[in-house]
Amino acid sequence: MKYRVLLLSCFGGLVACSLANSPTDPETSTSTSSSSGTSSGACTGGDNKQCGDDCVDLAINPDHCGDCDVACAQGETCNQGQCEGSSCTSPEVSCLGECVDLLTHHDHCGGCEQPCAGDEVCVNGACSADCPEGWEKCGPDCVDIQADINHCGGCDKPCGEGEECASGVCQCPQGTEACANSCVDTTTDLAHCGKCDNLCPDGANATTTCVMGTCGQQCNKDYEDCNMFPDGCETNLTSDLKHCGKCGNPCPSVTNGTPECKASACGIGSCNKGFDDCDNQLANGCEANLNTDDKNCGQCKYDCGVGNFCSSGQCKTITSCDWNKSLFPITWPPSNSVGDMTIDTNCNLYIVSDGAGVYRANHNTKTLTKIHDSINRGVAFNPNDGLLYVASGGTLSSMTTNGANVTPVLNVGSNLNGMAIAPAGWGSYGGHIIVARYNGEIVAVDPNNPAVKVIGSTQQYTSDVEFGGQVLYVAAYTQKKVLILSPSGTFTTFASMSCSVDGLAVQPGVRVFGACGSNNEIYSMPIPNGTPTLLTNNVALNGGWAPAGLIWDGTDNLIALTDTQLAVFSP
Repeated sequence: MKYRVLLLSCFGGLVACSLANSPTDPETSTSTSSSSGTSSGACTGGDNKQCGDDCVDLAINPDHCGDCDVACAQGETCNQGQCEGSSCTSPEVSCLGECVDLLTHHDHCGGCEQPCAGDEVCVNGACSADCPEGWEKCGPDCVDIQADINHCGGCDKPCGEGEECASGVCQCPQGTEACANSCVDTTTDLAHCGKCDNLCPDGANATTTCVMGTCGQQCNKDYEDCNMFPDGCETNLTSDLKHCGKCGNPCPSVTNGTPECKASACGIGSCNKGFDDCDNQLANGCEANLNTDDKNCGQCKYDCGVGNFCSSGQCKTITSCDWNKSLFPITWPPSNSVGDMTIDTNCNLYIVSDGAGVYRANHNTKTLTKIHDSINRGVAFNPNDGLLYVASGGTLSSMTTNGANVTPVLNVGSNLNGMAIAPAGWGSYGGHIIVARYNGEIVAVDPNNPAVKVIGSTQQYTSDVEFGGQVLYVAAYTQKKVLILSPSGTFTTFASMSCSVDGLAVQPGVRVFGACGSNNEIYSMPIPNGTPTLLTNNVALNGGWAPAGLIWDGTDNLIALTDTQLAVFSP
């Protein structure tokens, strides 16, 4: 702190000591301290340092900021030993951390730490005994009671928040209004929007606003006020079915399904049971009937292929050929029931007999014609290429339906028995020829890229295979069982028999028929429980582990190959 110096005339024995220094007690040698420094003596601790006769705190002293010889400029403060610019608003400056007006402040009159005497006041930066005309002394200061907001119209008469003092009267600045002891801008104030005490209500999913004196709201991202009611931004545009992406944009109904609004776009939420959206077109909804669609059977893009159809979600072979029961029996000249049967897309019936060749029974005339010699045991019509595939010994061959163009496909090895064509979608084997071998192996051969692939093996005699939709049934002769084989090679038991089953036929989705040649018996096994029921034991079948011919005509007739004839049963 700076002091004015008084020149004193001293009497004998006395000397003049500057009042700029703090007095020292000669008895105790302790000095009187101040916020900026102390006189000489012990100077220890913190940032204290002896600067001349004073012990000062270099961290905060503006005359010795950071070091004894460093003084901050007028109005700057010392903070952590660094001079900093004033945060005060002109005409005020910072003195010892306080914003003061050097023209009027009693303790900082004309400069920081230049106090006036106790009864003096500071006028225009100089100490004076009286206030200037028109000013009034309030405490130690002279104030203009016509303009001072703390002494407006008289000492200790402060104005309210935001008010200004004009001609000694507190009033709100232009553009504001006095509301609840404060000056507010009613064009923007949320509590006094347009007028005092008009509180703007909060709205859901929105930021409340006051613009030009009118309450409003700014909706949060993805929300909008679609009902125009004072309930905020009630609509989520990302998921609202009536306002999807924008107000008034409803999602259309979905054929065989329900719509959804997702990420602000209309789409298909779910499809009804048994239906699916397989073409990804919103306009036609869930267009695919998975129970009947040949191109989307059971699931999208599951094509049953040529010669097959979709029923109850499963691909099935087109063999709906009504062989009129009144036209049977048809005499079977080879007198040998060891063989296999198949039906083509024209409903003609093909029969092979061990060592007797290939015969065709015309569906229209019911006449029996031999179309090729020396083919035995296995035959299957492939609707994908329109050819017959036949087995002779261990060789798999193809031929036309009139017995021409016999072409070896592959030497599979060992005796081949009954065979069938895998429907589209049966694992990776759609269109493959599935063959039962006497050694228990069930193999697949791709006619377009012939190679043997063993799907599974019972390691005991198997005599026949037949498909019922997507299910492959296997006649396990030695085990006296009808098995189900999955494309992955897993066997499960469908039916346990009391006899060795050597021929199979399937009425898709209804039942499986099994022939036991050694017993002259034919059994019916319902799907899915497989409990065998005797259909007949009055039929002359050829016993043995080779296939005993059975086939379902696709309508209501079971055709059986006996020793002497083609017989028909209507279960």
